Amino acid sequence: MNIPRLATEAEVESIKDKAALDSSCTAIAWDTEKGTVLAVIRRPIELDPVIFPESFPDKLKYFFWLLEATGLKHQGADCFYFNIKADDASMLKVAESLGAEPISEAPEIRFKKAL
Repeated sequence: MNIPRLATEAEVESIKDKAALDSSCTAIAWDTEKGTVLAVIRRPIELDPVIFPESFPDKLKYFFWLLEATGLKHQGADCFYFNIKADDASMLKVAESLGAEPISEAPEIRFKKAL
């Protein structure tokens, strides 16, 4: 059985539109008789969770995110990740106002596996 390897440039190129690649990413490939599996190892900067007080105004939510984005940019980050519940219209509007882009194509359940 083969072990996963670093993906080739062509393989990385083939998943760019599906993988939200950035400088924190390493693409790997696993060759099998059924095809090649491609995956992305990511070491992202995340703000998750962010817990706002009840009835916290959207204007202040926006300001919080703007301050965080500015601070991270000054530290050399090129992006950061955060989660918003799909039915939280208020936070979706704040994220749009920041220029953030959704990277999930469908609702997902996030998992964590301790090592």
